[in-house]
Amino acid sequence: MKEKTNLSVGVDLGTSNLLIYVEGQGTLFNEPSIIAIDKATGNVVSVGYEAAKLDGKTHSKVEVARPLQGGVISDIQLIREILLFTLDKIFLSNLDSISRLLICIPSEITNTEKEAIIELGHGLGIQNTEIEQEIKAGALGSGVDIFAPRGHMVIDIGGGTTDFGILSLGEVVLSKSIKIAGDYFDKQIIDYVKTTHKLEIGN
Repeated sequence: MKEKTNLSVGVDLGTSNLLIYVEGQGTLFNEPSIIAIDKATGNVVSVGYEAAKLDGKTHSKVEVARPLQGGVISDIQLIREILLFTLDKIFLSNLDSISRLLICIPSEITNTEKEAIIELGHGLGIQNTEIEQEIKAGALGSGVDIFAPRGHMVIDIGGGTTDFGILSLGEVVLSKSIKIAGDYFDKQIIDYVKTTHKLEIGN
């Protein structure tokens, strides 16, 4: 009998990109948080770059959606479908190999949304599912000793939101999120180039 693999997996639910990290293997998925759904069957057609190719295009059979808008979860079911599709792809449908799932979340989502995300992990069969704020995970990833008895200010500039946080003794003491981030900067650059140079560019 093949021995069961116990892997720890980290997921960053970003407005622009979804990242999936597997302990010991690195980041195995870093693609746009976009999903394409077959309108007739409700089945997932594609996720990530392939779905992004259809974004902004009118299609009679396929609907393209972004389940996170400006750091806010607009459709928890679509997030479940994105995770299920990508994890199935990475682990070849062998989700039993995942023993621990950590999902990083924006700082200002509601308690109801937090509970829904944990239940989402449980629904995938991963009972050891935890959530953590992106600013805390980012500080840990950058090597900051957040457990020290002093304050650390962290700024996380994402696609849809910029999160500010003060961390001390291992906890987020204060946090704030604003909807000025990467997507906004891109739009400002696009508008400037169009107005100044009469040139259309994409993002």
